Order: sequence, then structure tokens, then C-alpha cells
Amino acid sequence: MGRLDEVAAALAADAEAIGLYRTELLYLTAPDLPTEDEQFEVYRAMLERMGGKAATVRTFDDGGNRPVLPFKNKTEPNPVLGYRGIRMSLGRPSFFRTQLRALLRASAYGSLRVMFPMISHLDELEEVLSALKHIKKELRRERTPFDEKMPIGVNIEVPAAALMSAALAPKVDFLSIGINDLIQFTLAIDRSNPDLAHLYHQYHPAVLHLVRTTVQAAHQNGIPCTLCGEAPGQEAVLPLMLGLGVDGFSTSPNLVLSARRVLNNCSYRECQNLADEVLALNSSAEVEHRLSRAVHRPLQSI
Repeated sequence: MGRLDEVAAALAADAEAIGLYRTELLYLTAPDLPTEDEQFEVYRAMLERMGGKAATVRTFDDGGNRPVLPFKNKTEPNPVLGYRGIRMSLGRPSFFRTQLRALLRASAYGSLRVMFPMISHLDELEEVLSALKHIKKELRRERTPFDEKMPIGVNIEVPAAALMSAALAPKVDFLSIGINDLIQFTLAIDRSNPDLAHLYHQYHPAVLHLVRTTVQAAHQNGIPCTLCGEAPGQEAVLPLMLGLGVDGFSTSPNLVLSARRVLNNCSYRECQNLADEVLALNSSAEVEHRLSRAVHRPLQSI
């Protein structure tokens, strides 16, 4: 979600948390960059409305397809692979500092987790951690309250991050797989291109192996790994991802209850067996066929 008025829908669906709050929507209609105080008020209001439930906020990422910032006025040949996400934040230190200060200040008012998008290099994460450390020192000097232990995480969206997850995991508190982009970048397919829709496979074995690699890296370092995107809203995906070891799912509020019904009727051991079977397959078609057999059995026996 990306607007305060969506919090009520999440609570009405009895969501355990906000799995992804998209901060770029704060910039969509603004002629100028929102100030630190303006951002702080939005984040604080969101946390207060959540009533103690956690919220994961993703730092700015326009997805490469929406020129939402006043300073992003150049045309890029391939914006989805261009100046976006953590690349833009680190390239604009003042802009990034404003958002980090607002988030840290808001962390005093609820259970806030902050996630950084489009990380592909360990050096990028090190730079983020250094910026956070510096801003925390500033806030302490100012006697501004914030959560000293605010969890931070990495959004695993590109194959490089998944393959380097064992190096990233020890430095953060959680990993979150952005499955839509991970599929897109792994298969080199623009997911918005209708001519390529038949090649965009969430069950591609390469994608599933990257999910397993990421989950294992997280668990070996004692941190959770969640999954966010359209996939958790699909019945066949949930048992498979649960079997791969994913610890939590984030999806649209209107899909929360149906997803919970599926998960509550799954046998974890059988989901693990299903995942092991699927990882031995070599094509999306084989995986899809195996999953179709699973979901057409009674839910309690999946």
C-alpha cells in the first residue's frame, strides 16, 4: 500500500502487519519534494493507525516507470534498469537523508521496519548503513527520540542480490523477496510488455532456486525472509513458497483472508516435500503441472 486511507482495509482483513508501504506515492502529485516534517507526519500517522502492529516501509523507488520527482527529468533508454531505488537515493544524499531522518523519528511511535530497494552490491548496503549510523548520531545529539533497534532489511529483487544474500543477510534484520521484479530480472522480461507475457513464468526453476538460496541465507543468519508481490494471492503459490521456507507473505488487503485460509489448511511437511519435488524439475510447465495436482486435492491434504 502507499496511502494512509488503505490502512483501514488491512486492519479490516486482520492483516498481521503492513508488509510493504510504498513511499514513492508521497511524491506523485507533489510539485516539490516533501519535507522531512511532511514525511514524518505520514509515517507517524500510519504507525498510530496500525495500533502496535508492524509496518515495513520501503525507501523511495519509482519503479523506473514514473517520473515522480522534480529532479528526475531526463529520459533513460531503459528506466526499469536505470536510475532508481537505492541508486537514486545514494546519488542524492540530501534527499536520502531527509527520508531517513523522517523514518527514524517516526519509529518512536510504533513498530517500524525499513527496507531498501534495488540493492545489487554489498557496497550499496554498507553505504546505507553508514548513512543510518550518522543520522542516528545526529538525532541523539538533538535529543530526538527514535527506536534504536529499528529493524532494517533488504528487498531482494535482482538476481545479484539473491546470489549475494549470504553476504547481505548478516548485516540486516530481515530479507524480503520482491517476487515480481525478481522474475522480471531473472528472465530478462519486461513484465509490462504484453508480447512477452507468455514467457513471464513465476514457476521458472531459476526463480525458485533463487528464492531457496535467499531463504537459506536468511535462516542461516537467524533472520526471517518474507515474500511480497502478486504471487501470494495465488492459491498454488502459497504451499510452494511455504515449503521453500518463506516466513511470511505480503499481498493486497483483499487477498489476506483467502491466503490465510489456504495456509491454515496446509501441512508444512507436505509443503516441504512438494518444494523438494519441484526443485528437481527443469521447466515451468513441469512445475505448474505438479502444483495443479496439489491444489486440486482437498486443502487439508496439500
